[in-house]
Order: sequence, then C-alpha cells, then structure tokens
Amino acid sequence: MNIIPKYFYLLLLIFGINFSFGQYYVKDSRTGNGSGANWDNAMSFDNVADLINASTTRFSVEIKLYKGVIKTSKKIDFSNYQSVKISGGYSYEIDPETGNPIEIISSDPTLTSIDGQNITKIFTFNNSRTVELTTFTIQNANLTSRTEEGSAISVLNTPKLNFKDITVKGNNVSNTSAVYVENVDELYFDFVDFKDNYYTSTNGTNSSALYINNSKKAVIENFSFSGNRSYSNGGALYVKSSNLRMEQVAGNSIGFDTKLNFENNYSTQNGAGIYNDNSDISLTAIYFINNTTEENGGAMYLTPSSKTYLNRIHFINNKAKIGGGIYNNSNNELKILSSLVSNNTATVNGGGIYNAKNLAITNVTFVKNTNSAILFKDGSTNTVVNSIFYLNTAQSSNFKKDVAAETIGSTTFTNNITNNIVEEYSPVDNLIGIDPLFVNNDSDYTLQTSSPAFNAGKESLFQLVAGGATSLFHDLDKRNRHYGTSVDLGAYELTFDRDLFFADCPAIISPYNSEENVSLTPVISWNKITNANQYKLTVIEEPSNTVVSATVLDNSSSTGVITYNEITTNLKSNTWHTVLIHPENTLIGISKENCSIYRFKTEKVPTIPACTSVTLPANGGKNVALTPIIRWNKVEDATAYLITIGTTPDGNDILDNYNVDDVDNFTLTAALKHATTYYVKITATNSVGPAVSCSVSSFETIPAPDPCAPVKLSLSITKNDVLVNVMNGNNPILYRIDEGEWVSTNIFNNVSKGSHKIEIKTVEGCIKSTTFIIPDFYNFISPNGDGVNDKIDFSFLSTKENPVFRIVDRQGKNVFEGSLNNNFIWNGKRVNGTVLPSDSYWYLAQWNELNSTTPNKLQGTILLKNN
Repeated sequence: MNIIPKYFYLLLLIFGINFSFGQYYVKDSRTGNGSGANWDNAMSFDNVADLINASTTRFSVEIKLYKGVIKTSKKIDFSNYQSVKISGGYSYEIDPETGNPIEIISSDPTLTSIDGQNITKIFTFNNSRTVELTTFTIQNANLTSRTEEGSAISVLNTPKLNFKDITVKGNNVSNTSAVYVENVDELYFDFVDFKDNYYTSTNGTNSSALYINNSKKAVIENFSFSGNRSYSNGGALYVKSSNLRMEQVAGNSIGFDTKLNFENNYSTQNGAGIYNDNSDISLTAIYFINNTTEENGGAMYLTPSSKTYLNRIHFINNKAKIGGGIYNNSNNELKILSSLVSNNTATVNGGGIYNAKNLAITNVTFVKNTNSAILFKDGSTNTVVNSIFYLNTAQSSNFKKDVAAETIGSTTFTNNITNNIVEEYSPVDNLIGIDPLFVNNDSDYTLQTSSPAFNAGKESLFQLVAGGATSLFHDLDKRNRHYGTSVDLGAYELTFDRDLFFADCPAIISPYNSEENVSLTPVISWNKITNANQYKLTVIEEPSNTVVSATVLDNSSSTGVITYNEITTNLKSNTWHTVLIHPENTLIGISKENCSIYRFKTEKVPTIPACTSVTLPANGGKNVALTPIIRWNKVEDATAYLITIGTTPDGNDILDNYNVDDVDNFTLTAALKHATTYYVKITATNSVGPAVSCSVSSFETIPAPDPCAPVKLSLSITKNDVLVNVMNGNNPILYRIDEGEWVSTNIFNNVSKGSHKIEIKTVEGCIKSTTFIIPDFYNFISPNGDGVNDKIDFSFLSTKENPVFRIVDRQGKNVFEGSLNNNFIWNGKRVNGTVLPSDSYWYLAQWNELNSTTPNKLQGTILLKNN
C-alpha cells in the first residue's frame, strides 16, 4: 500500500511531468499521497527541492510552509522562474459544521523555520522577475563552497524582491553573507531580523548578515541586525553601488528579540554596523548600540565615493580603533541631523566621529565620547552648527574634547563650527564652557526648561545642512523640530507640558466670578501665575462680541496681583460678560489655554425707553366695545406706561397721559360713545423720561343699537274697533292712527272702513307702525244675484302674510276656506259650490303685516239667507 507514494516523485520526473507552475503545500514531512495539493497531502521540503530543481520549464510557483521546524538537506534553485512566492506561518483546523479545513495564517516569522542543519544553503534566485518571501525563519544554513555567494539565500538579477516578516539567524557565513542580493532593481524589506549570523572562514568575508550590490532602489523598514559577526567589512550590512533608504517606521518596537536596529554586531575590519561602499544611503530613526570593529567605524564606515544622510540616529556605546561611531572617508558630504552620539569609544582618535573628508552636522548632541567627539583630518571640511558637546574626553591635553584636528597645530582644513555649546572649542559664536542642563547627564540628554540650549539654535544654519525648512523635520524623539521662538541646540527640542509649566490658572479677583451690578468701566484683577511674564486678556460681551483683547504684562510688583484698568469705554449695561485670562511666557513661546472662564454682569443703567406698540384693539379696528381692553408690548427699561385717548389724532379728551404703572394692558371703565373713532397713544416711561415720537393707533366703536329691534306690535280688530298691543316697549307709549294726534290710549273705536296706519312711539324714541284694513262688508249676505250683499269680500288678504279666512257653522265645522284660488271671497256656498242653508255662521280673518310676527285678527257672525 505504501509503494506508490514512496516512488511517486521519481515516476513524475522519469515521465517528464512538469511541476514548475502551481502551488505546493509543504510540511516538515510528507503527508497523505505527498502530491502537495493540500495540507492533508503535503510535500516535504526536500520533495519540493527535487521537483523545482528538476523542472525545465519555469514560470511561477507558490510554496506554503506549515508551522513548525522544517529541516532540509537540499537547496532549492529557482533560477529563471518568472515569479516565486514562499510564505510560512500556516496551520489549519476543521470547520465543525462543514467538515472542511479552515486555513489559519500568522504574521509571526518564528512559527515556521527552515533549518539547513548547518549542511546546506536554502534558496537561490537568479533571473526571476519577482521574488516574495513572507513570514518564516531561515536558520542554520551553511554554504561550504567559496564559488557561490550567500550562505542562506542569494538573489541575483531580479527586478523586484520583497521580504516581509522574515528572520535570518544562526547561519554559518563561509563566503560573503547570510543573504546576498545583487542586481536587484527594487528591494523592499519590512519587519526583517538578521540575528547571530557568524563567520567560520578567515578568508575576508564581507558582511555576515546582508550584502546588497547594485540595487537601484532598496528600502528597509522596521528591522533589526543583532549579534552578527563578519571576518572582514560590514559586520551586519554591506551596501555597494546601491541606493538604500532605511527607516524604523514602527518606532523601534518591531516584535523581535531586540528593539534596536544595529546592536552587538562585530567586524574584524571596518564598519561593524554598516559598510557603505560607493552607495547613496539615507537612514532615519535608527539605533546603533554596542557595535564593535577591530579597525575603523564602530557603527558605520563610509568609503570615498559613498553618500550618506543621517536623520534622528542614536550612536551609543560603539567601539573602534578610529571613529568609534562613524569613520567618514567620503568625498561627498556626510550629513547628520538631530542625532545623539554618546559614550562611543575610539582607542586611537575620534570617539564619536572621525572625518577624513566632508562632514556637515546640525543639531547633534555629543556626550561622553572618548578621544574627542569629532576628530578631523588635514584637508577635511567640517560644518558643525546648532549642536551640543558635553563631557567628552580628549586623548591628551594637546587635543580638544569637542572638535579637534588630527594634526596638532595644522591649518589645512575648512571649518564652519558655530553656534554650538562646547567645552573647549574656542572660535567665535559658540557658547563655551557652560552646562547645557540635560535632564540627566548619565542617561537622559533632553533639556531642562532652563537650559541655555532652548531657542538658541539658528533656523538658517539648520536649513543650510538639512536642505529644507525646519518645519519639515523632527527632533530625535519625533517632536516638531521648531518649538518656541526658534530651533533648540542639540538633538532634542525642548517642549513643555503647559499644564506642568503653568501649574495653575489665574483666579479672577475683581470682579469676582458671577458678580452682578459691575461698573461699566471695571478694573479687572487676578493673581500672578508662576512662570508667566504676561497674560492674554479677552472680555466677550455675551454671546460672542469681543470688546477687550489685550496683552497685559506682569505688573504685579510685590503684590502678587495683576491689574488691567484700561477699559475706558463703557461696556454694555445689564449684560453678562465672559472673561478669559491665559498666562504666557514669551521667553519660551508658550501659553496655557485651558483655563477657567469667568463671568460678570454689568450694572443696569436706565435710558429713555423705546416706543411700544398697541396690539389691541388692532390699529384701524372696527366694532370695538364701548369699554375695551387696551393692550401693548412691554419694552426694555420701561417702569410705567402712559395712556392718552382722544377723539382726534392729537386729542386727550378721554384720557391724558394716564399712568397705569408697569403693566401691559388697561380696561376702560367709562363707556365710550357708539360709532365713534378714538385715537390711542401708549408712552413707555422711566426715571430718565418718556419715549418720544411714538405713533398713534385708532379704532372705531360699535354702532348704536336700534331701539325698535326688541319692540313687537300687534292689532286686535273687532268690527270697527282696534286694540293696539305693544311688547318689549317701555312706557310711556304714545299711539296715533293715520298720522293724527299722539294719544296715550291704545284703543281706537269706530274706525272707518278701508286701509289705515297705526303708529306707536316708545320712551326710547322707537317709532313703529303697521297698517290694517277694516273690510267693507256687512254681517248679512243674500247671494241672489241682485248685486246687493251677494258676497263677503276679503280679497285684501291676498297681499298679506300668513292670511287665514274661514267660515264655520254652528257645529264648528268649516264650510268655507279662503285661498288665493278663490281670492278670499265667499258667495254663501261651500267651496265645492253647493248651496248652504240660510243660517248664522261665524267667520275668522287673520294675517300678518309685512315683517310683523304678531297677527291681526278680525272675527264675528254672518247671517246667510238663501232664497
């Protein structure tokens, strides 16, 4: 059952099956059928090596490495592959719901290690287009051949190379370096760790960790080189004919064993940290600590054709024969900005820097370096500005501690050493022999607030070296390089915690907080604040109108109280004002902003009030009651209101400036006249005086009521007698008929037949009238056609309202009903035309005069005689 897997790869190779294009899963040992198709059928590393190395057609390949230590005895040669991707840190688990594997990927390079067992190199890449290595460790590789470079990895003639989360450690360097890179156009390393790579050959091995040759664009970010040892030049990194930028972007917390970038590296010759051979190198935010070389340049060695730009670099405890920190032999200018060079040792000269050619420094702090902080050679050019030299030592009394010439008494050099703090160097424009006042002379070289280095730097000198505006740069601790009124001397920019520098905020003394009835020209005073030499005073008329903005110098003398008495223009009365007081120190250019807000309210000063306006009755209103409510808007500063009412625009015949006190309405108690226009003026007033030029409002009262409206008039008519009835009329009432004399009686007897007019007159002056008719008929009817008494004619009812004409017999039965159809005329017959018997009958006539609700009545008996 195990025979087929055992010879699987051999058969594939015999029959020419090409595995040059694809993805392979690799574990420390083969699993399943060993095809590499997934984790259950993973290849071993040596299986993959056999396949890759035997392939003839090479395109792209991706290799996934399972977590754990993967041991190998074979190198994989990826020469001529178009693209190669190798990644580690993989594991997987089974999804309990689906039963499918779930792949887990880590970014920890220590989870997967490829171990060369000190017998083999691991990878060769040559003539590939792209190479990408991520998340694994290369360890214990060994290249015994002297004809090949790179004991662990070599990358040659490749346009693009990426390392991400890669550790290279413990590799035996018998020739050149653990990782050798040559003719790579673009190199990008991020989170890489080169650790404890070492030489075993004494045949001049350059760089034990990384060698870069002829790279057009190399970028290394977030890295560590520690414990690497080289028998020749460049204990950690050798860079030749390349453009390299290195920066610790992640703030020196990169997740490796060390938080420092170049530490404890060693070389038997030059440059234990970096050897720059004819390359253009830019370094930012990097540490060089405890690197040692037997010759020159404990941290860095720069060759004549090299170019180096250093910004925010720590050189600490590095050791060399000459140039404990840096040995500069470059004809191009070595530039160093905002860096610390401390406790470096040179057994011969130049404990901090040895300069053989061209050096330009700004804002570097040199502390406790041996055999002179900077030692320069005859013929060199040295620009050192805005820097601090303190507690450095000289080789002997013939040399200066700070900046010294290698040849005593020589003048064959060009120096621009100005505006520095030095202990011994004496040309003009340096501060000589003064304490820079570090926070701690043993370990913390930041500045105290009273340091003479504060704001003592010159912007123009900084920009001369840096090549750009100061605002574009940071100090060693990544603070803005310019703080206060100017750049500081040395590597560190002194910044202040405002809350600590100004321990307290001013407390206002007068006016006290929330005080009211304050003078319109107040004197503002507050307590003096330690470290403040002036105060920014702002007074705001609430809500947002700034009325005072002043800088107040410390005028406290011995009282401890600051006063401001320059408010000469009245503030707005009866108004809250906000007071802001911020202490400032112009010497260091800071102020405290987060101080308390104080408030006061100015006194109320009355002024002539504004005019008010009448809101009720509305201007021009009609039908206003005779005792109306007068209403108006109250206005500011008014203490009372005066009412004037007249029947002319300027009149006051009703009320004349009548004081109603501080109210907004007044009700007239004496009734006004009906249907009359009245003019109203409301005048606001106070102790200063009344409002002036205020407008007048008008209204018209309701019309007089009709005295006849409630009066009702009705008549009762019996034959020729008329009784006048009056309802809702007040006595005495007068009566008359047909416009005769007015009489007090309401009965008129023997009224003639025909149409008449009755009038009444009440005491209120109401005259009301009605008309009536005494019909022209007899109480006898003999309808025999002789033209005499043939009918009863009540045709006048057709012109009246609600007419009724009815004839009834002795039993009370209707025998005739008048209507418009019979024109209210009775001819002694029934309505249907039948003849009635001779007898006595009763009649009723009733009607309403026009617009009268009281009916007139006429009734009596009629004798009917039919022949």
